[in-house]
Amino acid sequence: MNNLNKLYAIAALGNGNVMAIPCIWLVRENYSPIVKNKDYELYFPLHESVKQAEKYADVKKDWVKSCCTVLDITDSYLRAHYMATTENLGKYTFVIVEFLEDQSAEVVLCNWVLTDDVTQQFKCQWPGSKNELKYSQLKKNPTNVWSTHICIPRKFFDYLINYSYESDNQSQSMFLMLIDNVPAPSSNFNFNSSSPLQQSCELENVVEDNGNQNSQACTIPELMNVVQNIGHVMMNGKLKS
Repeated sequence: MNNLNKLYAIAALGNGNVMAIPCIWLVRENYSPIVKNKDYELYFPLHESVKQAEKYADVKKDWVKSCCTVLDITDSYLRAHYMATTENLGKYTFVIVEFLEDQSAEVVLCNWVLTDDVTQQFKCQWPGSKNELKYSQLKKNPTNVWSTHICIPRKFFDYLINYSYESDNQSQSMFLMLIDNVPAPSSNFNFNSSSPLQQSCELENVVEDNGNQNSQACTIPELMNVVQNIGHVMMNGKLKS
C-alpha cells in the first residue's frame, strides 16, 4: 500500500546535483500540492544529507534554506534515489562507482554505467584492462567485449585532476574520503575562538599548509585531504558560533 504521508521529490539542487529528498523539506504555502518542473525553496541539512533523506528526517532549526527544481515525485525512497542517480548519470562526465562483487571503487565515465528500470540497479561496463584509467581519460566508449558488473554510483564530477593510483587500496582510500562524513576535529588546529575573522585566517592557513606540501599538481587524494581539513575548520567554527 502506498504511504501518502511520505512522498519524495527528485530535486535538482542549486549546485547542479540531483537528489532524492523528502517532500516535507520543501517550503509550501498551506502544504499546497507539489508541481513538477517548478522551483521551490527548501530546508537542507548541513551534514549527512543522504542519510537524513533516507530516514525521512524532520526539518531541524539549524538547517539552511536553499532552492531546487522538483523534477518528479514518488512514494518510494529507493525509486526516488534511483531516478535521481539516473539524472546525475546524464548530467555529469565521471562517476565514482562501488563494485558490489569485490567492494572495490573506481572512477569511470558515466556512459559506462547502464541503468535497469525494472530492478532499479546499475551495471558498469568494464574494459578488463590494466589501462582502464587511460580508457576513462580518453573517454573511450564501451564495446560488446567489455564485461558488466553490478555497481553503486557514489560521487559525480566533470573533471579528472591528475588522477593516478597504483593499487586498489589507494583507490579505495580515495573513495572512502569522498563518501565519508567530515572526520572528528583535528588536534592540529586551534578552534578556541568563534570569531569569523580568526576562523577565516585558520582556513587560509589550512589551505596554505596543504598546498606547500607538494608544488606539483594536486592529486585527488591530496585534494580531498585539503577539503577534509577545511571541513574541520568550518565544522568547528559552526559549533563555536
